[in-house]
Amino acid sequence: MLGGAAASGGQAPHAGQRFSVHEVVTVDGGWGDYYDYSDRSESSGTYEILTVDTHQVRFRANVKWTFSGSDGATDSGRIRGVFTFDRVERTYVGDNDLGEAYAGANSSTLAVWFHIEHIPALGGSVPSSDQQLSVAEPHAVVWRGATPLESTRLVDRGGFERNDSYGTAYATYSNTLYFDPHTGYLITADYSEDDEGIDFIGGFHLHTVTEITPQSFGFQVSWWMVGATYGLGLGVLFVVIGLVVHRRYGPRRVRLVTFDGTTVRPKLRRLGTGQGIHHLRLSFRSYYSPFVAEMVERAAEAKERVWIALDGEALRGVVIGDRESRTVSLYADDPRLADELLRYSRSRDFFSEIGLEGTRVETYDLYVGGTRARLGFDGQLVRPATPKDGPAIVTLAKSVYGVAVQRWVDRTLTSDDLAFVAEYQGAIVGFGFCNISPQLGRLYGLTVHPTWRNRGVGADLVKARIEALAALGIPQALTEVATWNTPSARIYQQLGFTVAGQSFLTSRGQSRGGSPVFRR
Repeated sequence: MLGGAAASGGQAPHAGQRFSVHEVVTVDGGWGDYYDYSDRSESSGTYEILTVDTHQVRFRANVKWTFSGSDGATDSGRIRGVFTFDRVERTYVGDNDLGEAYAGANSSTLAVWFHIEHIPALGGSVPSSDQQLSVAEPHAVVWRGATPLESTRLVDRGGFERNDSYGTAYATYSNTLYFDPHTGYLITADYSEDDEGIDFIGGFHLHTVTEITPQSFGFQVSWWMVGATYGLGLGVLFVVIGLVVHRRYGPRRVRLVTFDGTTVRPKLRRLGTGQGIHHLRLSFRSYYSPFVAEMVERAAEAKERVWIALDGEALRGVVIGDRESRTVSLYADDPRLADELLRYSRSRDFFSEIGLEGTRVETYDLYVGGTRARLGFDGQLVRPATPKDGPAIVTLAKSVYGVAVQRWVDRTLTSDDLAFVAEYQGAIVGFGFCNISPQLGRLYGLTVHPTWRNRGVGADLVKARIEALAALGIPQALTEVATWNTPSARIYQQLGFTVAGQSFLTSRGQSRGGSPVFRR
């Protein structure tokens, strides 16, 4: 498969590695039959390496894309799933992540695009998707913003015939890609194509820029280029600024004595954009443990801030931010570590299962109970929610709680959560959501319009979600109810739920007593 001399860089991917990808495709410069036409496609998302063995690599992709054309056409979609490629041949095994353009292609003839385990030396070649790349410059520099990175430059040039509704065109293209010689991952790719009609008059220019941003690993900075470009004085300034930023915001360690008397020194750091914690072992006790990894993934997708306490592969604590409610959720069972995480994240208003110093704004009872089928609810009033219900849910939530909820509702309705609404004569009068995991469902967000309370709407929304969990084979459910909310507590008590613990909304800033913030 590889040509030329011995390999000059790259290494095998590792389980747990994550990166984000962003790609922009533009069509412009049209003439003839394409005159005044343009379009733009943009995609972004995250990738995670799941497993690596002797023969194959499995990875998860989660990418959203949008398209818009000057003729008014629009489209959108998502590439989401788990894919596999062969480590030796680098070709896909089964389905591929290359999108609709390759939906009908034989995946065994397509090579993985984002990683090269053995980068050839000068003149060598290696496949990528349906192209054959040649090494043009083993020791190149590519700029990422104001930062020069060490790289290997590979190129592919050629031509092909394209058929569309206008006829047959001949396309000439040039593709320049920069790979990191240390990790083998793609840094950036620049594709340029010019099409000219064969049996019609017209043509256009197409340009694609693809960039990868590492989250769990790093690209090597070309320090000699930094010095040559910015000079020694500016380089010293960067170092000073970097040290100040690192001291204030960078990772730090804290010494703890665990419950069994063992001394540990977990590292506190902020999780990078797009990173996850699925590969880590949760070592803290929490009723929400089955949902924490998914909460972090959603926060990363929404570019919310997340801070973690990491002891090797053991995750000892997490703080998940929510800009809309201006609160964070803290998951840790060691009070000192919890305090350190809150100080490190500069968080003042927080939800936690352990009582910490601050003004207690709200206390919640955590109810746990079994799921059951055929509880009986008004099926003409309660139904599964759809994304089209989003605006009505937002309006109802804002009227009840008086806080911003748009991002929260949008994320929920486009996730895998269960969602139900109560609708009467076309108006949404209540809603409720549910996280799911193999053994536990988390009921949250139960909201009923004030004029519809004490009429059984809340109970029906609870029963609908419990029945749905039972149908999925999930044996238990968890929920939280403010201690003052006697009507909601009575619903769960009548269904056999019992109090298993408590959680608290606490403020370390100006007291938020009476705040309408509700649990996310």
